[in-house]
Amino acid sequence: FFFNCRAMSTSSPPSKLGYPFQAWQWLLPENPNSWRWRVVSRFVIGAVCLTSKLFLSTTRVTLHDQHNMAPLLRGRREQRGLVTVANHPSCLDDPLLWGLLPWSQIFSPQRMRWAFAADNICFTKPAHAAFFSYGQCIPVHRGSGVYQRGVDYAIERVNNNQWLHVFSEGGVNQTPYAKRFKWGVGRVVCEAEQTPLVVPFWIEGMQVILPNFVYVPKPFQKLDIMFGEALDLTDDVKQLRLSGASEETMRKEITDKIQSATFAVRDRLRTKLGRTTPAGPPPDVEDPAQQAVGLGSPPSSSSDSSSDSFASSADNTASLPPSGNSSQRK
Repeated sequence: FFFNCRAMSTSSPPSKLGYPFQAWQWLLPENPNSWRWRVVSRFVIGAVCLTSKLFLSTTRVTLHDQHNMAPLLRGRREQRGLVTVANHPSCLDDPLLWGLLPWSQIFSPQRMRWAFAADNICFTKPAHAAFFSYGQCIPVHRGSGVYQRGVDYAIERVNNNQWLHVFSEGGVNQTPYAKRFKWGVGRVVCEAEQTPLVVPFWIEGMQVILPNFVYVPKPFQKLDIMFGEALDLTDDVKQLRLSGASEETMRKEITDKIQSATFAVRDRLRTKLGRTTPAGPPPDVEDPAQQAVGLGSPPSSSSDSSSDSFASSADNTASLPPSGNSSQRK
């Protein structure tokens, strides 16, 4: 199962930007479509998704606006990359969500999602690094910004018309408060050779299935997922380029559009469920500017995750004007 990991690590391209990973941490090959990679990856993803399907059979799952889920059901010869964006209410979000996909897709790694994973959580030991790498998780180092090896690799996957999933909040957020998105997803969309399709969706109930600091998920709970309409940001990216906008401005503008669309899905779902989104930062966050850049999450209700996005204190500056409604600004 963990065969030839050293050979694969030395065959991958050297890191040019950002955090220098150890050789045993970076096991992703330059070409993940080799027969050897597909065989082991198919086994790992299939086994994990089988477990997810078994657990979901004990859960009351309701899919809202399920027709918008169509882009996730990937064909064998897609002509365009896909980026999905969701909130991150639990460490169990990924991989449990992908138990919803059909078996034909699960056992076809080239049709399954790639996802960012925090190197200090998922890639701390060689065995863990091998498992998550074969599970199509890309290591990223928090605090190294959007210019790092993992983000470069994600852009390559999108350029190959594959699927990337991003938890853009940058960590688990089990509070009802909004958390501003990190700009990594903006860089992926802006720098892809062909602008990928973006599908936002929102999850409610996963924080009950597996709260923070609980290690055994609770069965027989209710899980609601609402899918938003796919976003084609091609014209937005072109317009920003023609206007001479800087790369930083482009990342921010595109991320803000994705954030607004995702929060709109959240509001529709919560309205349907009879819930509301409180305005303002969490009570124990004194500085709203910190919450706006994701630096002030309450330790008792927000934590790191096994499959996360990433932040850059140098890139997501608090001085930038927030966009959207009051809940988005916070």
